[in-house]
Amino acid sequence: MKSLEENKTLATNLCGKQMKSPLMLGSGTIGERKEAMIMCLNYGAGAVVNRTVRLDNSKRVPFKRPYYIEEKYMLNADNNNATPWTYWTGTVREIEENGRFVLSISARYPEDCKTIVDAFEKQNPPSFYELIFPARTLQRFTEG
Repeated sequence: MKSLEENKTLATNLCGKQMKSPLMLGSGTIGERKEAMIMCLNYGAGAVVNRTVRLDNSKRVPFKRPYYIEEKYMLNADNNNATPWTYWTGTVREIEENGRFVLSISARYPEDCKTIVDAFEKQNPPSFYELIFPARTLQRFTEG
């Protein structure tokens, strides 16, 4: 059996960036620390996404328990990342040595995303950014 490194049929190009496979670890608990993300890349993921960060987590209160549907499916309902966004500025290079890294950022205002993106662009930019805005923010973009 060929390893992922040898198997070129799984290689994927996303926005001009080569990935060893189309598998991408989505944002969630595993994306809380770099070690788990590097392990996922070494097991074959083409890219990993950190657990979504915010400029200021101090006003967010995590849910007491995850939200379950019919006791079978758990939604990623935790609205607070225990890892501050500044943690990732020093980890990007090490993660990217093993595969592609997607930095997931949630913000109420585009300026908050810009603050975080600017910090990464000055130090160690990831392969991709995922920017998440609440629906009411997106509504303002389309109304204006």
